[in-house]
Amino acid sequence: MIFELPEPSRAFMALAGKALRGGLTPEEENQFDQLMKEHPEFKHQFTNLSVEVEESKLNEIWERGLRVLLKCPQPEDGPFLASVEKSDPKRWSEFIEGAFVLRVMAESMKSPSKPTFNNTLTAEEEKELLDAVNKSHAKQKGQGGRPAKG
Repeated sequence: MIFELPEPSRAFMALAGKALRGGLTPEEENQFDQLMKEHPEFKHQFTNLSVEVEESKLNEIWERGLRVLLKCPQPEDGPFLASVEKSDPKRWSEFIEGAFVLRVMAESMKSPSKPTFNNTLTAEEEKELLDAVNKSHAKQKGQGGRPAKG
């Protein structure tokens, strides 16, 4: 069974595809704007499509970029990334920044971490700790708290 789409829906699908690729002529852009005014539900559909396309583009950049970074690229990954670098510098820059963060994290995981604490007290630290404990005990005695053991 074949379903017939109403003319406005067919026009929307054709123009929306071109609009998402950035390929509308000025005349088509006017038609698309008019179609969106006459059919407000198309505006919501187009917004959803735009979000999905943007997410898909971003996912593709990361998928291909990670294959290149992990040294297992497909033949078309290099040319694709080169085209993104030229055609979408903002998205390319975001990818490079993210890849740099991943690199820094990977390198930091390789280096042995040195302990950042020491569980032995210096003589000065021990004195400060005992002074603080004694001061606390004296304060508790003065307020009628539990007497300090000692």
